[in-house]
Amino acid sequence: MKQETESAIISYATFIGFFLFLVLGVLSFEKDPDFVFDKFLTAAILLVFYFLHRKMHLTLFEASIGAFALILHHLKLYGNVYLGGIEFDIIMHFIGGYAISLVLFQALFGGNYLLSHRRIAVYALLAAIGMGTFVEILEFIGYSYLGKGEGILFYGTGDIGEWNDAAWDLIMNVSGAVFGIITMLALTWNPRNPHENMRKKK
Repeated sequence: MKQETESAIISYATFIGFFLFLVLGVLSFEKDPDFVFDKFLTAAILLVFYFLHRKMHLTLFEASIGAFALILHHLKLYGNVYLGGIEFDIIMHFIGGYAISLVLFQALFGGNYLLSHRRIAVYALLAAIGMGTFVEILEFIGYSYLGKGEGILFYGTGDIGEWNDAAWDLIMNVSGAVFGIITMLALTWNPRNPHENMRKKK
């Protein structure tokens, strides 16, 4: 019952979020053109999760962290400093890597796979790092062709430092992903029954 309730909440939330960001994307053409891509990309991500969250066996925990990461990106806090000197961009990339690793770990852990916790952890970690690296490549392509502006495709607030900024983004992506894997291992590992850590669900 709990799983069905959580699935229903995720379904409603992702559908509402998809519609909301779709509308915001359309409105951004006139009011905030630099963020059009960001809004539509978020809408697309939410639509994917609307259709796949049950197959991925997502719980409210992973879904909530993922939603928090998406919302955080759209708060336009880049350039601000928190916690005594930590740039928002650093926090954003850490949480992004953390959220991606949670989702990927749960998708593998809950699926019909004969995988040990160690393999799930390694696969999820490498995939999360790969996705974070892909985002950096996407940003680089955007910067190269579109120039200055805001949003993921432009060079603007939060991107100062060029290679230094990109390096720290990657470091925080990896750090967040590692912390996410540790979190999921702590939540799912059963030391009393090691056979549960290598299982095949029907």
